[in-house]
Amino acid sequence: MSHDTHSEEYHPHVAPISTYFKLLIVLMLLMGLTIFAYNFDFTQMFGEVPGTFANNIVAMMIACTKATLVIMIFMGVKWASKLVKMYVFLGFAGLGFFAITFSDYGTRHMETEPGWEGQKQLKITNVNAPVVDEEAVQRATVGDGGH
Repeated sequence: MSHDTHSEEYHPHVAPISTYFKLLIVLMLLMGLTIFAYNFDFTQMFGEVPGTFANNIVAMMIACTKATLVIMIFMGVKWASKLVKMYVFLGFAGLGFFAITFSDYGTRHMETEPGWEGQKQLKITNVNAPVVDEEAVQRATVGDGGH
């Protein structure tokens, strides 16, 4: 029995053109909502910090909705197999892990502990390095012939 892609068992899904027009209309509405949310001032309602946080949450919810619609309908994941759906989910989960890792890396300079005594902070890397006593090094190398 042959297992080529044109056998009777294989049925690719072809979405009607009306589906894509509906998607276009929904994406245009969401774009308008994005512009409205951008111009809406949440800081007057909630205060400076909570208002900024609320603005970011609303913007991310709208963006995630648009991305989900494009992935599910335009890219055909809605009609794909469970294996494809699993790979799409794992791809975004991996992206989330990368975001967590880089947010940790980006906050490394915010350490609250002061530097150790007897150490200086390197200007380039913000790493504490031991202070070298140049006179002791000179005495050690010159005093015994460098051995």
